[in-house]
Amino acid sequence: MKRLFIIVLSGIFLQTITAQDLIVTQQDDSIKCAIRYLGPDNISFSFENPGGDVVTTEIPIEKVKTYQRRYYTKLNRANEKPPGGEYAHLAQDLIVTQQNDSIKCAIRYLGTDNISFSFKNPGGDVITTEIPMEKVKTHQRKYYVKREKPSGTLPGREHAQIVFTLNGGYSYRLAKVPNGLAPDQKEYLASLKHGYNLGADLVYYITNHHGIGLKYSTYRASGLLEDTYLPVGSGDVYHGDITDDITINFAGPFYSARLISPDGRYSLIQNLGVGYLGYYDIATYIQYITIKGRTAGMVYDLGFDYGITKQLKLGIQASIYAGVLTEYEISDGQTSQTVELTKENNEGLGRLDFSVRLSYRL
Repeated sequence: MKRLFIIVLSGIFLQTITAQDLIVTQQDDSIKCAIRYLGPDNISFSFENPGGDVVTTEIPIEKVKTYQRRYYTKLNRANEKPPGGEYAHLAQDLIVTQQNDSIKCAIRYLGTDNISFSFKNPGGDVITTEIPMEKVKTHQRKYYVKREKPSGTLPGREHAQIVFTLNGGYSYRLAKVPNGLAPDQKEYLASLKHGYNLGADLVYYITNHHGIGLKYSTYRASGLLEDTYLPVGSGDVYHGDITDDITINFAGPFYSARLISPDGRYSLIQNLGVGYLGYYDIATYIQYITIKGRTAGMVYDLGFDYGITKQLKLGIQASIYAGVLTEYEISDGQTSQTVELTKENNEGLGRLDFSVRLSYRL
């Protein structure tokens, strides 16, 4: 009799220990059980019926959506919480619905079609329910453990920020070389179309996709043509060297749009701006002169960034600038004059930039 009592007691104790597995059927029924055997066609398991009897049975694999051994063991360990109650510790997950409603909860189970979760209603009761996956925009476990967020902040909102970017690289001016020049002079002017650029952007992203900012960019190119002949009027010809040191500056506001990968590591950026476009050339042509002009300009950027750290990103960028100079001022240091340009001989300031960019989130 004593031996029988020990066997029964051991069986009850064993069932208490081993009934920590979970089987979820295709009908989304959850079975708390002890999985005995996993076969190619069936799962054998034991469970306690409402009368308290331990029943061992099988279920065909095709009727099983998912299963997990020691599911309730892990859950019970998670329930070992500091003072404050069960829900205070578990409700650290976030579900955001397609209607942008935020649910602070404890996610119990992630299925292919549903998410099972527990939450606390206004009356203080802990409710366990499910939500269809098609009604969920995003979800994140331990969201409230990993970061403290102000009320109403959703996943991805951490991308809203101030970003400072430095860039530099190769530039190519788009204006055509005039006709009617000697071959060496045409080659010289063509060489001045190649230069380099340096720039800086400061942008505030109002949301994680849209922002406004300020841009500064400079283009530099210089050249020397030695021992050339140029007509200077009245039948005279200048023989000597020609030099140019050209700077083209852009400054102005811009609108920025970006796409960010789910993990925040990759970004595709587009900027569109308008602003001031200034031209300055320190030249030697018979004598030392400066040529200055200004006009309105436009810029479009297309960039791609890769996150090195959480705050630092490295990327590449292609930009196109547009602007036309219709007049400029020539000065020899003593006198100056304004030269108006016709449509046929105006100075095109358009260019293409190909740059490396380094962005830092402030």
